[in-house]
Amino acid sequence: MSALYLLCGLPGCGKTTWAKNFKEKHPNTFVVSSDAIRIELNGNQQDFTNEAKVWELFDSRLEEYSLKEEDINVIADSTNLKNVYREHYAEKGAHFDKKYLVYFDIPFEICDFQNKMRTPDKVVTDKAMHHLEKEWEPLSDKVISLYDGVIVCKAITQEAKEHFSIK
Repeated sequence: MSALYLLCGLPGCGKTTWAKNFKEKHPNTFVVSSDAIRIELNGNQQDFTNEAKVWELFDSRLEEYSLKEEDINVIADSTNLKNVYREHYAEKGAHFDKKYLVYFDIPFEICDFQNKMRTPDKVVTDKAMHHLEKEWEPLSDKVISLYDGVIVCKAITQEAKEHFSIK
């Protein structure tokens, strides 16, 4: 059985950490990451000069994995802030036996804080963070119906818990 896990969340919400933890527990897991593709093509995940190629590779790698006949999990690690993207990947993932949406329900202030805790080469600028916050859409009923399940993640770092006095 093959399964697609589409991650959805603002930068700093924990998508890549979730993917890493999932992969550690499920050995036959592959991660397709827009940030990793930017590093591969441009040497920097914050270099957005070659976006058409980034998304062409992202989509082609998902398709390549979807056609494998073995039992695998594939994680699509990108922001997927809008329902139109979530619908796109539900369609693109038609060859997977199962499709799951992993929705990071983390407030902007916490994502912004966690984003700034990253190494300098991975920090998303304040301007970009606020732009992305405006693009964020809640899940539509249509999107929910396109997936076999929705996994809602609310986990935050210990540093964020302490900073925001969260128990």
